[in-house]
Amino acid sequence: MSTVQKTMQLQPEYIEKFIKDILANVYQVDEETGEVTGIAATSPLFGKPVFDEDGNPVYQVDPETGEQVLDQYGNPIQEVEGGVAPPDVIGFTDPQLRAMEMLTGQYDADGNLIPGTEGTGKSQPAFDQAQDMFNLGLGAFQQAIGTPMFDAQGQPVYQTDAQGNVIYDADGNPVQQMSGGLAGPEGYKQFYNPFVEQVIDTTQADIQRAGDIQGIGQRAQMVASGAFGGSRQAVTEQEVQRNVEAQKAKTGGELRSRAFENAVKMGQNAANLFGSLGQGIGSLATQQGALGESAQASFLKDVNALFNVGTLEQQQLQSEYDVDRAAQLEEAYEPFARFGFMRDIVSGLPSGVTGAAAAYQPILNPVGNTFSTAGNIYQNPGLGAVKNTSGA
Repeated sequence: MSTVQKTMQLQPEYIEKFIKDILANVYQVDEETGEVTGIAATSPLFGKPVFDEDGNPVYQVDPETGEQVLDQYGNPIQEVEGGVAPPDVIGFTDPQLRAMEMLTGQYDADGNLIPGTEGTGKSQPAFDQAQDMFNLGLGAFQQAIGTPMFDAQGQPVYQTDAQGNVIYDADGNPVQQMSGGLAGPEGYKQFYNPFVEQVIDTTQADIQRAGDIQGIGQRAQMVASGAFGGSRQAVTEQEVQRNVEAQKAKTGGELRSRAFENAVKMGQNAANLFGSLGQGIGSLATQQGALGESAQASFLKDVNALFNVGTLEQQQLQSEYDVDRAAQLEEAYEPFARFGFMRDIVSGLPSGVTGAAAAYQPILNPVGNTFSTAGNIYQNPGLGAVKNTSGA
């Protein structure tokens, strides 16, 4: 025999009604239409797009300018009732785009780079000028010292002394032979006075004429002394001519020597001048190259500064967007927080629960009891034996 006991606790009517009203505002399904209502019927993240009477989307308009408001991608923003803005990342700002354009260049409508708009080659013109100046300086330097000589196999040709031994410089390096050049052994010829031989010829002619005049005077003296035409006259004339030739040779040698010395000195001066000029131009070429590097570095600093300014603007816009979205989230979920607060209030109200209990015993089925007893006897035959107490 078992007993079944049921217990029921009932809230006061005003609390039960309060809870039902809260649940109906949160989520409720109409039994007839099946329409779901309440704040939990739809996600608070999605708003309701606004359309006009003709069903066309209504877009946001700037109240001051009357122009459509565009998002960061240039698209119009549709009016929405409620909802929360989707998470988004602020794209590159105008200063950032301008900085990247300055660095990488501009592109036409077909996506082709417009030549000359890229900023990575700012130093190239300066480098080209530096190369031209370097070549000019090298030319001047080679004009001074000449051009290195190589044999048919491309091996350097070194200077040798009279015995054929290679000449070495103060550092022990072989001195390469140069062709041409103002400082070379043949460089003086460019400065040798071409009129020296004419001067020598004229001077020697004058000496010869002076000697002839001297010979005429001596012959006159011999005529007066009666020695003209003898051996003495021949000896005297030979002596005069020998003196004339000696003077001519001495004068010609001195003139040529002075001309050679002057040519060598002028060649050396010119070589020094061209060498200094070449070095100076080479130094200018180096400075021009450094100027190109400086221009490129300054340009990159400008690009970096412009990009950093754009980054600050991007961070500010991102912060403003995130704060605005956080405010929308707070506003969207505020009703849920309010109803949660109301639920907490309900849990703290005095319950005043009414208890009701009911107990009953189930009535046994006699037929079922008979079948149960018979089954037990079948399973245990000893249960069916009846003890005879009378002894019959």
